[in-house]
Amino acid sequence: MRSSQRPNLTFLLLVFCLALVVNFGVGLKFGIAKPMASDAEHYLDIARSLAAGHGFYLPHGFWPQAPTMSRSPAWPFTVSLALRLFPHAAPDTVMRCLVLTLNALVATLVGALALRLFAWRSVALLAAAAYAVYPTPLFLACQGASETIFLLCGLAGTLLVLGKGWRPFVGMLVLGCAALSRPNFVLWVGSAGALWLVSAVWTRSLCLAGTGRRAAAALLFLVPSLLWAARNYTVCGDFPVFSTLRGQTFYGGNNAVVADTLEYWGYWVFPDLVPGEPRMEDLARTKSEYQVDCYYYARGKDYVRQHAFAMPRLVLGKLVRAYVPMPWKPAWGTYAISVLRLALYGLAATGALLAWRRTVPVFRLVVGAMILTNVATVMVFWGCARFAFAWEPFVLPWAAFAVWQVCTARSRRAISEVGRGRPRPAGTGT
Repeated sequence: MRSSQRPNLTFLLLVFCLALVVNFGVGLKFGIAKPMASDAEHYLDIARSLAAGHGFYLPHGFWPQAPTMSRSPAWPFTVSLALRLFPHAAPDTVMRCLVLTLNALVATLVGALALRLFAWRSVALLAAAAYAVYPTPLFLACQGASETIFLLCGLAGTLLVLGKGWRPFVGMLVLGCAALSRPNFVLWVGSAGALWLVSAVWTRSLCLAGTGRRAAAALLFLVPSLLWAARNYTVCGDFPVFSTLRGQTFYGGNNAVVADTLEYWGYWVFPDLVPGEPRMEDLARTKSEYQVDCYYYARGKDYVRQHAFAMPRLVLGKLVRAYVPMPWKPAWGTYAISVLRLALYGLAATGALLAWRRTVPVFRLVVGAMILTNVATVMVFWGCARFAFAWEPFVLPWAAFAVWQVCTARSRRAISEVGRGRPRPAGTGT
């Protein structure tokens, strides 16, 4: 190890410890042993099945006897490793402690990314601290959500992609693993290719040299998703299937309820709540998991075709839900988080403009493709602030850079004024 790397590692270790204190402080307040709910409950169910050696099954789902394809594998597999390490501990406690620890590691990676981009520890500390106290990831971590493992793979992959030699190829493979927690992220490679092509044509720098390296990198990114799709092919006989939640997610975000009811405009409802729809429990009696997924997907496509003229209004609702920091259920907490999101967006945009030329093009491509993929997902499926959160940690280095620029500019101005002999305001001391 080079001696110049040691201070940075010590600094990042300190950042991790501080973030760990914040995470477990919030976790204790929330309740470390509180039972998991919603999606986290299903992830834990699969993880317990894996830890017991029974395979990727959802024992308390509608199809307990068949391998499940609904939840992506990255998070259940990670949780199952922790359950095997602590077989006698309460599973809910193990899962929450794991996600809080990983969330602290994500804060450290945000700091490492800022350090890699700008080489100032003050900027890195600002970025890591901002993530560590940001309410959204803390809330999701306490809920046992899968976003933490997505960010862990995404940030680690990005840091490797920014490296040299063999690191970018390993980075693309790690980035591809992020799609094993959010299947829509598989579109990132297409978004990145499209942005690269547009940029090359715009700057008139289109060059075919290195096409082989780009193709190899794209293939490495797709490897994890293709392996999971191959596994699902052995279960359902169709390819490619990344998740059997596709149908209910698509239909849940494209139906009469979310299109015509202001309370749910642009949002998502469980298909059972769509007027005239049979309950999923009844469908599961005669259809397999994959057949139910196909049924809901077909229902969603039918709605889109029959209401094509009204779809722009629904798509607008999805974009508003996802990206406009405005609480749909007014409360002091939701307003505070909305203000924080608005500040983050403003600072990130400012920092990106200030640091655009000094930010490596690869990072701009990674973040741009991530945002493009996110917007496309929202427009096709449904909108919520949780979807938008997926790319927010990646722009925190820009936001921290903007704050750092403002602070250092004021410091330089104050020093300059003292140097020119300007009198200090009364009460400022010597």
